[in-house]
Amino acid sequence: MSRYRNPVALVVILLNCVLLITGCSSSASPPTTRATTTTPTTTIAPTAPATTPLPTVGSGRLTCTAPTGAGFPKGSGAFVPTDQAGNILDTGQQGPIEFHVDGSFNRAGTRGCYTLNSQQIVMIDDVNTFQACELSTQTGLYTWAFDGTLLSFTRVNDDCLFRSHTLTSFKWKRQP
Repeated sequence: MSRYRNPVALVVILLNCVLLITGCSSSASPPTTRATTTTPTTTIAPTAPATTPLPTVGSGRLTCTAPTGAGFPKGSGAFVPTDQAGNILDTGQQGPIEFHVDGSFNRAGTRGCYTLNSQQIVMIDDVNTFQACELSTQTGLYTWAFDGTLLSFTRVNDDCLFRSHTLTSFKWKRQP
């Protein structure tokens, strides 16, 4: 008497093993591989405005250039954070922002340079100052609107979440 009671089951098991070993291929050629390509993702960096040159970005101190754009309230005192209705907020975390005529800014201790191109502003943090964005996120691009009292920013391209949150979460009221 045979050692195996069901020879058909034995044949099925052996065929499955052979198929697994040969890679389920009925031909003798090795299995083909399909080449895959990946497209690298790129982030579009803010472009330099044509009217005001950007300072050299890097780990050293920035040298700002006076912006030539009209309408932006530079050199006109500090702006304090407000809610969307224009009521001054005392968050205890965010101080005023000052935009100087020489192209420099002070954002509650963070210093840097800004440039203007029509309704766009490029902000570049000096990485050597308090709560500045990291070198890899040093530059941010925004659009701005100013109604004579309230200044607001809309993010276009900025990977520095702290700066982006600070600028876009409030409207900024000019202080005399």
